[in-house]
Amino acid sequence: MSKREKHTILLLQISENRSSRTYYDYPTVTAAMNGICSIFEQKLREHTKNRNVEYDTEDINYFLDNITDISCLVLDFETNQYSPRSRNWIKERLKKHLIKISRRNENY
Repeated sequence: MSKREKHTILLLQISENRSSRTYYDYPTVTAAMNGICSIFEQKLREHTKNRNVEYDTEDINYFLDNITDISCLVLDFETNQYSPRSRNWIKERLKKHLIKISRRNENY
């Protein structure tokens, strides 16, 4: 595992109901961002009959702003401890992630 590939734990509570608390374990921050997109896409599919869903950064930010709680724990190799990351950090990383995917798709 290279220094850029940081193990990430996503902590998520979708609703006020405590039973909606869960966590996801990812080998990298990038994988965690993909995981968040997948969770969001699954929620979108619950409200539409279309198999394909389209969204932009504003849509996913609205989702993130309206769930009860979301945060990440990202492994810091220097201290060998997990550093907590906030909702705003996730939104910024997700924005960069989606831009990168969009640019990659434009090249195909």
